[in-house]
Amino acid sequence: MIKKHVLLSILGLFIACTVGAQDNSMADEKAIVKSGNMRFTVLTPEMIRIEYSAKLQFEDRASFVVINRHLPVPNFTQEERDGYLYLTTDKLELRYKLGTYPVSNDRCNPNLQITLDVNGVEEVWYPGKQDPYNLKGTTRTLDRAEGDVREWLE
Repeated sequence: MIKKHVLLSILGLFIACTVGAQDNSMADEKAIVKSGNMRFTVLTPEMIRIEYSAKLQFEDRASFVVINRHLPVPNFTQEERDGYLYLTTDKLELRYKLGTYPVSNDRCNPNLQITLDVNGVEEVWYPGKQDPYNLKGTTRTLDRAEGDVREWLE
């Protein structure tokens, strides 16, 4: 009899958690910052979703990384100064040169960069930065090609 109650309790808890969990891919408006053709969504103090759209049509469907974007809005500040937009959380600072396309940049003067503390060391990331730890894991499974296909794409 006790086993039956325990099993029913576990089943009830599982159903309640499953029904209560909602896949809401729309972030809270207070977490979204728009600047020209860019949209930044501050998801956590460590994670900012970065999007560019020439037509200002942004993607709101769930992704593999974040299914539910309707998260509590983390503390962050936004400021425009000296031609840049700065988004600052407790863990990182994003700097974006206003009105630019974030992928095409000179590595000496990136127009989009994120500065964060990694184990006491300040790290700077920008689009196109070489990553020696990138395993290039899904290229083969997505397009059935073996190895580094970046040369084909250029």
